[in-house]
Amino acid sequence: MSDTIKTDPFETYELLCDSYIRYIQTIMGFNNEKLEEERDKLLREKGLLFQAPRFEPIFPYPSSGKTLSELCKDIQLPSELGEFLATGGKEGLAPKD
Repeated sequence: MSDTIKTDPFETYELLCDSYIRYIQTIMGFNNEKLEEERDKLLREKGLLFQAPRFEPIFPYPSSGKTLSELCKDIQLPSELGEFLATGGKEGLAPKD
């Protein structure tokens, strides 16, 4: 698996399924190759461990063109709140600009 972030939800779903199956195979190994193959076939059976993914397309909202500080000021909240929201956490909760 590469170090890049996957943006294709269907590929991500497949990677998660494969990772979980490999985890199960690792912690519960058999000394018999035939049993390993049978278990792998059963684990990959549709609907046994995983349901088909459901994706809902969400379209981006149009931007107001304002910063969070400006929006806070517009609704009579301290502009510092907007700055906090933009920089909160390691990467920030929302873009500053």
